[in-house]
Amino acid sequence: MRTYALAGISLLVLLNGCGGGGGDKDTTPRNTGNLPGTGGSTVIASSTPSNGTKGVAIDTPFTVTFTEAMNPTSFTNPDAVQLQLVNRMMADMPHPDDPALTDPSMDTMPRILGTATYNEAARMLTFAPDTHLETGEDYHLVISNLRNAAGTTVRAQTIAFSTLNNPEIRSEEYDPVTGQITETTVYTRDANGRTTRIDNYLGTDTTGTLQRYTLFNDTTITVPANVTVRSVNYDGATGEKTGYSVDIKEGTTTYRANIRNPGANNVFDFTDDLIRSYSTGREMHGTAHEHMVTTTYSSTAQTGAPWSERNTAFQVSGVQLRQMDQQMQTVRIVNYSSLGANGQVDVNPTTGELAPIDDVVARYDFVTRDAQGRRLSTKTFGQRGRGTTQPAIPPTAGPDGRLFTNDDVPLVEMEVATYNAMGHRTLEVEYNSPGLDNNWDTVADNRVSEYKLYTFAPGTDLLSEERSYVDGGNGIMENGAGDDKLEEVETYDPTK
Repeated sequence: MRTYALAGISLLVLLNGCGGGGGDKDTTPRNTGNLPGTGGSTVIASSTPSNGTKGVAIDTPFTVTFTEAMNPTSFTNPDAVQLQLVNRMMADMPHPDDPALTDPSMDTMPRILGTATYNEAARMLTFAPDTHLETGEDYHLVISNLRNAAGTTVRAQTIAFSTLNNPEIRSEEYDPVTGQITETTVYTRDANGRTTRIDNYLGTDTTGTLQRYTLFNDTTITVPANVTVRSVNYDGATGEKTGYSVDIKEGTTTYRANIRNPGANNVFDFTDDLIRSYSTGREMHGTAHEHMVTTTYSSTAQTGAPWSERNTAFQVSGVQLRQMDQQMQTVRIVNYSSLGANGQVDVNPTTGELAPIDDVVARYDFVTRDAQGRRLSTKTFGQRGRGTTQPAIPPTAGPDGRLFTNDDVPLVEMEVATYNAMGHRTLEVEYNSPGLDNNWDTVADNRVSEYKLYTFAPGTDLLSEERSYVDGGNGIMENGAGDDKLEEVETYDPTK
């Protein structure tokens, strides 16, 4: 028996995936069937997982058995075996609770290497990823560019599956002074991991008061054919609707809006409902980077305006740009307060790089990654304004005279993440001062403002709990002890 171990075959991640929990992860696999290719009939006899499987473990290798003998040298092609994270179209769209923001948990995944081993006698391919997959995601295992023993190129094929969901099921927020639970959120999900209901309680869900709840499969609001209701909000005490979220399709553009005012007829029916703000996203292509631009429009009237007046009663109130590298990994998130006279993001026409002329940058995040693409740190440049107590300070170029480089000022905070051997985040720390050495990159003396500890189910890399703490005053992380104050506990189900 001969086997061929081929290290370095890549698991190509196409686009954004949702990390962490609390998001809306539908784990129904999207099957695209066979990819285009040359050659004859289907050559896959069986696979583990099989096409369409749900709840696949994140830490097991994949096997494919062929109907005929394959030329083992085919597997030396780096494109022969690829594991692709399926593109979720809304990954860079606005946060579901605030159209002015993108969801910070929605970050792109790294390019992962694995080892493909071909057992010639058994006609079996085994693919072992170097790190674990993400939970609650759809993947395509793509077999392509292979030749059979006769030298004929066989048709490319795709095996679609989804991983174990590991969903967030509840979160508890704590008063840092009293240590008492101030608010509890409970998530209800269906068998595919899709959120169907969110309940928010004042206090605990057992002794507290239901403040509000959100339904995600609500069909009680009649809307036009080009409008899709995403969720409906209700008052916890009265059961009356308080608003809803929609996607609005106009031509090839999708807009997202949160509606809180039923208009003159006092009925949520979209016809005269008043919209305070809406947002939309578009892609920009550059030589080295891709950009996703999210623009938010706000009503000029305090009460909002109906969708029919979107061209006259709304103005741009915020622009956020997510810059991605050629591996579709987020490297920078830029928030603009103005796009200048031309109303467009200024870029270098040759390179496609950001090159502000009259754009006004309010703040931006710069992301550093390791060789596997994992997010190591995020530096925030520019200070957000907070009423009269803290003025907004936009970022400006440092000594090199160029904006969007590491010497820009002011650098106001830095978040640093730590991972275990299999690529799962175990610690996240936010610093608000560079310490006595005035160097943010030497974190040992940086001042801690808050941090999050990740706990995994025994014997697994499946998340069971996240605990968030705020510093009590000494600026030192004490792992939940000392003067650190518990801020939030998020609980996950590692069995689904």
